[in-house]
Amino acid sequence: MKQLLLPGMIAISLFLACNKQNKSTQVTIENGKEKITLDSGSLQKQIEELQELSPLSPEELKSFLPAELMGAGGSDYLAQSSVGTSFANADYKINDSTEIKITVWDCGGPGGARYYDRQYTAMPNSLYETDEEYKKPVDFNGQKALEQCQKKNNRCSFTFFTDKRFLVVLTGHNVDAEGLKKAAGELKFTK
Repeated sequence: MKQLLLPGMIAISLFLACNKQNKSTQVTIENGKEKITLDSGSLQKQIEELQELSPLSPEELKSFLPAELMGAGGSDYLAQSSVGTSFANADYKINDSTEIKITVWDCGGPGGARYYDRQYTAMPNSLYETDEEYKKPVDFNGQKALEQCQKKNNRCSFTFFTDKRFLVVLTGHNVDAEGLKKAAGELKFTK
């Protein structure tokens, strides 16, 4: 798998370079069982659409965090603005050794669109695996997402874009990637 990493990174770099020139280019990343096709034209269009949205306030964004996740109540709610966008997060302690943190970023407005471009469109660059950790792009609800796990300390994260404006990161302690995907499936972002 490590031998496939360098050619994959070169292909992804070329894809991102084409993305900046506003040409519509498609690239397919094969990741084990999954194939993820990215279209630079649609990513650029998404950025332009995000720039036109009115940014949400931190308090509006906080209202999208669930009161309960996987049977655990939320705690330590935080909502604020940073780098031209708003984010909100909360912790969900499932038991004494298992916890999930959700962070939701609003990608609406110029600052949010820049955040989306830096964080989400760069995710295909994150394909690697070592004995201690791995990162890989995966499909989630028909869109690309990023799965990352540190094997020794049993910490995983799952990042995805949803509802045409929210970048969501679930971070779990003693929760594997499949558990985070299941938790992500519980989240609702429409009011």
